[in-house]
Order: sequence, then structure tokens, then C-alpha cells
Amino acid sequence: MIDTVDPKTPKKLRILIVEDEPDAREASLLYLQYLGYDAVGAERASTALALAQDKTPDLVICDWRIEGNRDGVELGRELQSRYGARLIFVTAYPMYQLREATSDLEVERYISKPISLTDLAAAVKSVSD
Repeated sequence: MIDTVDPKTPKKLRILIVEDEPDAREASLLYLQYLGYDAVGAERASTALALAQDKTPDLVICDWRIEGNRDGVELGRELQSRYGARLIFVTAYPMYQLREATSDLEVERYISKPISLTDLAAAVKSVSD
């Protein structure tokens, strides 16, 4: 039997959250899953790349400063180039610096920390519409 997809049923958005602060990552992940998104989380670039290879993300929500050899901008650049992922960046640092660092990328939204979960959900919804 062949599985068919109802064209009226929207595809579940696959979201990759890259955040090295465990509490922030877990809260964002659980909230987006509660809202019905197919969300996974990673604490560093190497983990994010492995998850993306296994399950291509439609959207990446990425902290600018993450643990490991790559920062969030480098990771976002690779994920957008490799998979065409849409990007939302979050940071506690000055926003103008992040905007300059991502000037070569197509960034959907920038969000300042601390993030409210309702603001995060609104940003995801605006990107997915």
C-alpha cells in the first residue's frame, strides 16, 4: 500500500534549535513541539550538522555564540547553503554586530535574548506562513 499525503494538510515544519544554554534550548524545544512543530535541539554545531543530515531542517533557530569550533553564523551559513534552511538568529550581544556578521545570509528574523516563548512562536509562525 502506498502512503498518500492529503494536499490540504500542511507539511509539519521541521525546526532545528541550536542553543548551548540547556534550559533555553529545552524550553524552546518543548514549547515548539507542544505547538505541533517537528523540533529537535542541539548544543553545538557538530551535533546540529549530524541532526540536519539525518532530518533536513526547514528552519534553523540559532544562537550566535555557541560552544565548539564554529559560531552560529558559520553554522547557519553551512545549513542554508547545504539544505536551503531558513534562519532565525538569537543573541544577547548587540544586534547590529549580528546583522553585520550575517549580511551575506538570508535571515528571516533576529531575536534578542532573553526570548519569550510567545515571541519565538510568533516568529516561527511568521516564517512558516
